[in-house]
Amino acid sequence: MNSIKISYNPAIDGLRAIAVLSVIFFHLKIDFFRGGYLGVDIFFVISGYLISSLIYKELETKKTFSFTQFYERRARRILPALLFVIIFCLPIAWFYIFPYYFKDYLLSLLTSIFFSSNFYFYLTRVVYAAEDSILKPFLHTWSLGIEEQFYIFFPIFFIFLLKFFKKSSMWLVLIIIVLNILFSDWMSKNYFQINHYMILTRGWELMAGVLICLIQKRHNLNLNPSSNNSLSFLGLILIFFSIFFFKETTRHPSIITIIPILGSMFVILFAKDYTMTNKILSLKPLVWIGLISYSLYLWHHPIIAFKLISHQENNYFFNNYFLIIIIFSLSIFSYFFIEKPFRNNQLISKKLFFLILAFLVISLTSFVSFAFYKEGLPTRFPKILKYIDERPYDISKEDFKICFQRKKNFCGTSSINDRKDSIFLVGDSQVASLSHILEEKLKKTNYNLINLTFGNSCYYSVGYGSDSFCTQDAQQKRRIEIYKKPNSIVILGYTSSFMSDKQKKFSLLSIKDLLDKNYKVVLIYPYMTYKDDISDVLKKEYFNNRNFFTENSDFTLSNEFSIFNKNYLETFNALDNIQNKNLFRVYQHKLFCDNYIKDKCVFNNKHNIFTVDRSHPSSHTGNLIVEKILEKLELN
Repeated sequence: MNSIKISYNPAIDGLRAIAVLSVIFFHLKIDFFRGGYLGVDIFFVISGYLISSLIYKELETKKTFSFTQFYERRARRILPALLFVIIFCLPIAWFYIFPYYFKDYLLSLLTSIFFSSNFYFYLTRVVYAAEDSILKPFLHTWSLGIEEQFYIFFPIFFIFLLKFFKKSSMWLVLIIIVLNILFSDWMSKNYFQINHYMILTRGWELMAGVLICLIQKRHNLNLNPSSNNSLSFLGLILIFFSIFFFKETTRHPSIITIIPILGSMFVILFAKDYTMTNKILSLKPLVWIGLISYSLYLWHHPIIAFKLISHQENNYFFNNYFLIIIIFSLSIFSYFFIEKPFRNNQLISKKLFFLILAFLVISLTSFVSFAFYKEGLPTRFPKILKYIDERPYDISKEDFKICFQRKKNFCGTSSINDRKDSIFLVGDSQVASLSHILEEKLKKTNYNLINLTFGNSCYYSVGYGSDSFCTQDAQQKRRIEIYKKPNSIVILGYTSSFMSDKQKKFSLLSIKDLLDKNYKVVLIYPYMTYKDDISDVLKKEYFNNRNFFTENSDFTLSNEFSIFNKNYLETFNALDNIQNKNLFRVYQHKLFCDNYIKDKCVFNNKHNIFTVDRSHPSSHTGNLIVEKILEKLELN
């Protein structure tokens, strides 16, 4: 494989160093780097520039372009190091990630190998800058997904552009960039989550690098030394301004993202050998960091994530300085012993490379399939920990998207379900935690479940809105959906205290309205709440002593039953006052309060946890509650 190379500019590696260090420092939560996530955007510009320059040069020198060689080079560049990090992290995940998240973790690995993790994290509603996003060890691979999707389609587009529109290619690329910026800015205001993860809103950052290539090749800028010096240094200022002054809440990518992108363009375009910017970026430490930047990027996120997953955040030994040493040590190793050898086609032939690749990908895919079949391999841990970290309200999915918290296209409302009778599930996340179990149980009946659940105590209360999501309009949408199916069954969750007298008033009126219209209504009464996150409590005990639950088989978390009665007396009284032959009641607390232990509400027994955090029922509890519901409706 005779590879085409472009002239080496050490300043590019210096720019890579700034990019990767800013991302690492952002994830380490170092205060001055609140905009450090922009390092990814700088990488996009560099990638777009280098790839387009390589393709341009190959077309110039060979008058042809080898797609097979191009994709082989990309595979050699990206996959060996990625697979090495994945394999290295698997034993750590085996010991520290519990069944529910283990399945999620394995899917993130698989989608990262197939360059689609950006889609996966969007569909599973992972907000990149959210507090808990750092707990996803391979979340950072979303950017690899975007780059590889770009590499798949870009060569065809670029060759077509140079063949038929070579003279106007720069201006066409500029038009694409401008239109894409406007689209990205609109998306950042209306669909911020998909805006972050998709190539359709990130493409302009990669195309900015392509524009640099075309400017250099088609319109060589012969500026005087003073101008090059000023403009390249201005680029550096724009980059550091963005890294230091952007925040997690800054709309991004959007029109404001032009600042760091323009800064990166100025550095690549104008940082000639004699400029101060080039001399800064060509400093040996920066160039060296730039050379290992891909490995640094791959390693940093899993290392930081596993520190938190294993509850070592308060361990002084695992401070930021020590983490940086670990990240750099592993990155140096993978650069010299994985990256470099696999890039060398003289050392590892094409046939051997693809054999190794096929073996690893097939092995990993098989393991992931087996782990899914075995429900996340729960036997790795004591039985009581099976539902640790579970997010039961996010389990139900339709069309690859989570059913909970939808504003439209509610699960169960598609035309294929029109011939079935309907059961509506309406309430907040506690009620949504029952949906996956109800769906499964109802498969044996002629009923179809329609999921109308929202978060934050968003009970069925037509005319009342509690926040920007649980609005009066959202309540009306629920009402409209229910009224499309007269004489149906409606399961209503009122699983905590009413937030206000107004909410209570509209809730009671909404229930009465359904009963007056001959709907069967099941009321789910309040669920118990613990003072701490139960998953965290049990994980800390287990990580401190892995024999804890063997040695303490009677370990039980509990609250006083009298406190439960006091907290929810008003809700109970309000709901109990409603009388109707079509009204059924499910009292969740009767399963666990004043039952296992006199005058106590318990949150676990020696085999199961009943609550996964402070208030959401585990799937074990969900099964018990659903059995009660079906028993009341005579559907079991």
